[in-house]
Amino acid sequence: MFAIIRNNEIYKLVQEGTSFELDGNQYPANWINLSSSADKIAIGMVDVVYAARPDDKYYWVTENPPLYLNGVVEVSYTSSDKDLTQLKDSATQQITQAAWTILSASDWMVTKSVETSTPMNEEWSTWRAAIRTQASVGIASVADCTTVAQLAALPSIDWEKDPVQKLLEAQKLLEAQKLLEE
Repeated sequence: MFAIIRNNEIYKLVQEGTSFELDGNQYPANWINLSSSADKIAIGMVDVVYAARPDDKYYWVTENPPLYLNGVVEVSYTSSDKDLTQLKDSATQQITQAAWTILSASDWMVTKSVETSTPMNEEWSTWRAAIRTQASVGIASVADCTTVAQLAALPSIDWEKDPVQKLLEAQKLLEAQKLLEE
């Protein structure tokens, strides 16, 4: 978005890709894209700068009207926290669902192990335990949050790769090393 400044005030806001009229002159929709910086300065046009928008997942966000201060047109935001308890419940459910989805693909191995009274492959068993541990740690981190800002700052869980994914990555790495050696 752009603003046209007159008498140190925002005279008109112009969206990129839209035509506009100024002082009896009609400007086509592509004028902003085709004009030079000097052309824009000549009519008093400046870029509108947007402040960082708070995450709508955690905050109720309202866009404030543009302000012209010190030669810059800026759009800022006002935000208020969403309900922490609901956010924590949602985050916990998401972690639980993600872990369940990740583990469900290998549940058949557990069933086979129980039905045949044979031990499950050690790598898969270790991986499944790692996923459960990651989920528990993630849920505990969510539970420890006392503010929305703390919850919003939590990093995403980088889920452990299963043994097949690890093997495929190792094969790709070996192939890449072979190519570099050639």
